[in-house]
Amino acid sequence: MAAWQDDKLNRKDEAKFLTDFLINRYATKKDSFVLNIDAEWGFGKTYFLTNWKKQLEAESRCRVVYVNAWESDFSKNPLISFIAAVEGQLSDLIRMPGGEISSSWRDTLYNVGAITCASVVKKLTGLTYDQLTEVIYEDPEKQDEEIDSKQNPHNTTNAENDGNDKKSNSELVSKTAESVTNKLAQNLIAEQKKVESCIKDFVRNIENLAKEASSSFDTQKKAIQEPKNEKKPRENKSENVPLFIFVDELDRCRPQYAIELLEVIKHLFSARGVYFVVTTASDQLSESIKAVYGSGFNAKRYLSRFFTQTYTFIEPNLSDFAYYLLTKEETPVNGTRTLYPKENDIGSVKTKAYLFAQTAKGLGAGLRDMEQAFSLIESVTLANRTRAAELTFVPLAFLALLKITKPDEYGELLSHFNANYHTESPSPKMERIKETLNNDNMMIPTWNGRGPEQNTFGEVMEILSASNKGRSHYITHRDNQRISDSYKHDLSNHLGLIDIHEYPKMIETAGRLLPISK
Repeated sequence: MAAWQDDKLNRKDEAKFLTDFLINRYATKKDSFVLNIDAEWGFGKTYFLTNWKKQLEAESRCRVVYVNAWESDFSKNPLISFIAAVEGQLSDLIRMPGGEISSSWRDTLYNVGAITCASVVKKLTGLTYDQLTEVIYEDPEKQDEEIDSKQNPHNTTNAENDGNDKKSNSELVSKTAESVTNKLAQNLIAEQKKVESCIKDFVRNIENLAKEASSSFDTQKKAIQEPKNEKKPRENKSENVPLFIFVDELDRCRPQYAIELLEVIKHLFSARGVYFVVTTASDQLSESIKAVYGSGFNAKRYLSRFFTQTYTFIEPNLSDFAYYLLTKEETPVNGTRTLYPKENDIGSVKTKAYLFAQTAKGLGAGLRDMEQAFSLIESVTLANRTRAAELTFVPLAFLALLKITKPDEYGELLSHFNANYHTESPSPKMERIKETLNNDNMMIPTWNGRGPEQNTFGEVMEILSASNKGRSHYITHRDNQRISDSYKHDLSNHLGLIDIHEYPKMIETAGRLLPISK
């Protein structure tokens, strides 16, 4: 599939901007770079990265390695999982024609082993005495000899030693502790120097791999662009593009794994010629980090030290976002018949998106509010999918959005969903709700030249009133103009509508499936 098919949020233009910025930056600075793309869950970060990768490779701009951190967060060693992804996607550069890995990559793997083994050093203080002496003394027999020599340096008899047991034991403990401390310190220093040396070699090997990636991709590009017999001198641009490494789904990982992955790959963040792009929902990831380090930990500052710059997506308009929600592949709303009006009528996908966006606008809902409300609609739709009767989209959307954006008004409105309520005799509370919601912001303008302007709140109240009156509220012709009129027509003609009085209970039940938070 080609890149950017079904790009409902117009992300292609943003990818072009980032491509031009990053490649031109590298051509000028020849440096390392770490870009963080910060966007909330559900705003298309994975779609963006996977399609950006397709675009870069289709245009022969540069090589890209895509790492889905969440797919490997079961691993106990994030660096090994990361290196495996790099090796798998750059195997043409790493493996020889016979299938064996190159000597430079073998050195890289050796360095990875040394770096990951360094984690043992961090745990030394938690070892038992026996385990500690095993680390300090490479030869167990040497260990025994040294301890024996300390206990009996002059090979004296047991009788001669009886009177000095207490004193010698005390001195032995003191000398052993001093010896252990000195050797432990020496080992720690030596191990740290070894790890630092391995990190430098590791970074250098990755830099060389980035040069090979740029060179090989430039060669492929020339082969495609130039006829075989044409020999033109061309400027060598093989090192004018970086190797991109995209790290996705970090915020979905276990908190400890996400932290460990950042801590180990930060060594590569300084590799010249390698440009990292790391997507996060930083607010959620910060909360996960606090779960590890404590609520008082400055998680945002901690994250910021890993990144050179942060990019945030252009916020889409409400209509585009509503259409995106209604046409996501995984949503059941578009493909089911449980929402009314039906797809071939006034309730087409674009109409639904338009009505949803206008209702959200009237209630002052943001994109995250719309996404949460839509999750409620999806849950209600799925739960009622097998019922013969159908749901009415606008009142369902209105109530879901009202619950998310104005929970106080939503709570008061629920008390009026009873068989005795009619719009003709509202209570004082209802008057206050009408004052809040029955305004110009809730108007749905004419769309595509169809129907009059309608007030969402007013139409929902008309539907509620019609349901209270029952089928005696008869409309012989459905004019497809007002939502409430269409509802009344189908209600009176026994066309199978789920009673609107059931909606609040369904929404409340669906709300238990997901955290609703402001």
